[in-house]
Amino acid sequence: MKRMVVFLMVLTGFALAFTFTASATEANQIGEGVTVHHLVVNENAAIAITAAPAYGDRMPPYPFVYGQLNHGDPFDYETITIITVNGNYYGKKPFHDFPNGFIRADGTFLVQFSSNDGVGTDWQATEIFIFLVPSGYQDPIQPDPNAGYAISPAQVSALKKDSVCVVQIAREPLE
Repeated sequence: MKRMVVFLMVLTGFALAFTFTASATEANQIGEGVTVHHLVVNENAAIAITAAPAYGDRMPPYPFVYGQLNHGDPFDYETITIITVNGNYYGKKPFHDFPNGFIRADGTFLVQFSSNDGVGTDWQATEIFIFLVPSGYQDPIQPDPNAGYAISPAQVSALKKDSVCVVQIAREPLE
């Protein structure tokens, strides 16, 4: 099965669209309706997603994504998570002022991508982005509290540029 994936990056006022075709061999399906794409790959450090909930899954009350650092020292890196709901970026998760996520000594990590107990729309995220960044990294994200803490594509692009590795988890609604 092939799927067309389109990414839009906004850099210095110019919109650049990148389109590629991801086939089942280029993407890693980790569950029904859940596919992982590696958007930025680095030979010195990489992350693998080991489990992620299906679209709309509210259990446990705070949904988690589980992963593993492959290559690199766990103490040299942290994670930042951003989600999209209805096409809008929201970050950082689980809260906008939450510190970067840590990676355990054995290389495993978990990411809470929902900041509430199902009252909001985080559980309806169609995309979950996990950015692997150097420890102590100060992210460029300045969410707008007047827009539900949405962030701009330009902020996501800046974060992507500074990241060692970026993974996108695409979640499709199941019928």
